[in-house]
Amino acid sequence: MDLKHFIWLAMHGNLSTNAFRAGRHLSSDSSCKRRGASIESLLHTFRDCPLSLAIWDAILFNKDTNFNSQNFIWWFKHYALDPNANIFIITCWVLWKARNEKVFNGNDWVNWVCLGHIYYLHSKWWCTFLMMQLRSPLDRLNGFLL
Repeated sequence: MDLKHFIWLAMHGNLSTNAFRAGRHLSSDSSCKRRGASIESLLHTFRDCPLSLAIWDAILFNKDTNFNSQNFIWWFKHYALDPNANIFIITCWVLWKARNEKVFNGNDWVNWVCLGHIYYLHSKWWCTFLMMQLRSPLDRLNGFLL
């Protein structure tokens, strides 16, 4: 899955969390494999799981009063259109990759591994789009997400 596809699935609430998979009889377990919450929803996966919260705390992103919105689509759209959208999208992408690594391969990514991936992807993004004065793919998200 590429980043654009990931964003589209997230915006439509169609990422296959365990709750999503259990609701479609693709799994019998809807719980979070990383920290054992009873239901692994999109909000839990990206924001409320203690592992995700630790990452948001480390990058100082969750200090905004809107961060605790109870609607995933609104929350995701709000930050995906924010001036800091690149770090938000990259962090969500890494959290999704870490979640999938645990669910499908049984491997835990510790926080420093996630933060290393976020740092690497953000610096790669910065070099590619900002330093070369290319138009960022996130510039096109405004029409895509609205």
